[in-house]
Amino acid sequence: MEKKKIIIANWKANPSSLDLAKKIVLEQKKFWPKLKNTKVVICPPMAFLPVLSTNKSANVSWGAQDVSLNLEGSFTGENTVNMLKSAGAQYVILGHSERRKIGETAELVAQKVALAMKAGLTPILCVGETIRDDQGDFWHNLKEQISISLSKIKRIQVPKIIVAYEPVWAIGKKESGAIDERDLHEATIFVRKCLSDLFGRETADKVSILYGGSVSSKNAQGFLRTGDVAGLLIGRGSLETADFNKILMM
Repeated sequence: MEKKKIIIANWKANPSSLDLAKKIVLEQKKFWPKLKNTKVVICPPMAFLPVLSTNKSANVSWGAQDVSLNLEGSFTGENTVNMLKSAGAQYVILGHSERRKIGETAELVAQKVALAMKAGLTPILCVGETIRDDQGDFWHNLKEQISISLSKIKRIQVPKIIVAYEPVWAIGKKESGAIDERDLHEATIFVRKCLSDLFGRETADKVSILYGGSVSSKNAQGFLRTGDVAGLLIGRGSLETADFNKILMM
C-alpha cells in the first residue's frame, strides 16, 4: 500500500481577517474529497483555528504554529497545549526558523516537543541551517540542532514526530531560490543519519521527513520524487489555492 505524502500548510500571520480565512478553506475544501494518497495539516493563526477546525475531512487535520511552555496562569498572550487541543489542533509546528530568529533556542524547542507529545499533539519539528558554507560546518550545526531539539523525549516517542527540514536561506524566495533536488536528497539522508545515531536505524526509518522552503507546484514534484522526502511544509504558497491544490493532487 502506497504511503500517503504529508503536506503541511503554515499560514503564518495570514490572511488579514477571518472572512478571508473562511474563503480560502471553502475553496480548498472542493479538493478534499479527491485526496486519496495525501494527508493535509492546515496550521492557521490561532485566532482563526477554533472556527476553521470545524471543517472536517478524513484526510485533513488542523494544527497550531507554536505552543506555550506554560500549562496555565498569568502568561499574557500565551496559548497552552490544552487551549490548542480545545481549539481543534492535533498538530503543532515547533522550532520554526522565524521563532528561532527571535530568540527561541533548541533547548526551548526540546521542552515544547516533550510538552506537546505528553499532551497528545504531534510535533512538526523544524530544523535547518541559516547558511551553507564551503567547509561544511552547517552539517555540524544541523546535527546539533536535531540532537538538542529531541533531547527530552524517549525513543518510543520518536516515530510520532514529523521532522521538517527547512534551510533558512531557501525560505521566502522564488522557485529558483529553493534548494537543488540533489542537495535536498543529501540533506534528507543526513537528517535520517542523525536520527539513527540518536535513536537507532529502526526508529529513524519510521520518522517522516518533510522539506520546506520556496515550494510551489513548479518544483514540488521534483522534491517529492528526487528529494527522498515524505512530504512538504508550505508557507505562503499554501494560501494560493490554485497552486496549492495542484500540489495536493500530485
